[in-house]
Amino acid sequence: MAPILEKKWIIPNLLPVGLTVLVSPVRSGKSWLATHVALAIASGGLVLHHIPVDQGSVLYLSLDDNKQRFEDRCACLTKGHPIPDALTLETEYSTIGCGAKERLREYLLGHSDARLIVVDSYRKIRRLVEHQIEDDRDGYNDDFEDSRSLRDIALDFGIAILLVHHAGKNSNPEIGGMMGLAANCDAMMALERTRGCPQATLHISSADEIEQNFMLNGNYQLSA
Repeated sequence: MAPILEKKWIIPNLLPVGLTVLVSPVRSGKSWLATHVALAIASGGLVLHHIPVDQGSVLYLSLDDNKQRFEDRCACLTKGHPIPDALTLETEYSTIGCGAKERLREYLLGHSDARLIVVDSYRKIRRLVEHQIEDDRDGYNDDFEDSRSLRDIALDFGIAILLVHHAGKNSNPEIGGMMGLAANCDAMMALERTRGCPQATLHISSADEIEQNFMLNGNYQLSA
């Protein structure tokens, strides 16, 4: 993981300033959890029903979903309340190496109150084949450089970047191109959930080797 720095938090003791990778198999609820976190920060609400957070602007790159699907998920999570004005949604974006880093910095320069960027998911923003590093057969160097550049942006602006990534069925963070990402992340989140089951377990490990487990219920509905 990334070198240990003095810890600063976007969500106290849960989401640090810097780069956090959220990983689990496809359709295990990663996007629901990421959207819940984004809505809580954009509205200044509660995360996981009991953790208060400071309000700030959020950029959500919902690159695996269209606008309607994202809005439907938000409506479920907020019990029909409007999406906060502080949340900016993008469903198409540049890749790393083709303008993504520049666009992220431009957004942050225009939103001094920004606290979070969600990239959902990494496979849609990672550098294209023609921009890959030579002799990088397993993608480690590409993932390493991509994650380092994203972490640099997060630290420069004092925000969190939550990078959603699909993993193999066993959710091992070293499977599915995770080794290069893990080298630069400040925290790693693994969501364990049986499809069709409302309960889930969120495993969190940080660069300072602190590990936490949270039992989650339902669809991460925001507390009133």
